[in-house]
Amino acid sequence: MEALSAGTTRTRRSEYAGFRQRLGITRELVYLQQMPPREIVIVHLEVDDLEQLISHLATAEFPFDRWFKRQALEILGLDLSRPLLEASKELIFTWPAS
Repeated sequence: MEALSAGTTRTRRSEYAGFRQRLGITRELVYLQQMPPREIVIVHLEVDDLEQLISHLATAEFPFDRWFKRQALEILGLDLSRPLLEASKELIFTWPAS
């Protein structure tokens, strides 16, 4: 996980920013949850167009995009070249801020 984090936040930060811009991501939060005996990575993304993000992840060809997809597969076991689970847009809960 450290290699992916270093590549996205330190050594390749400008490439990562371009990748996120191409995906249409406006905000990203990543948590590492300790759940002994394992760790869980929780990723929260805010995007303008979810279908664009899914399509771009599957077909991305920029060198950094390919590197990121390889890292996600090797480190997290997540194959971003395959379509993600069908994106569900069903709203199940909302809390209005006053």
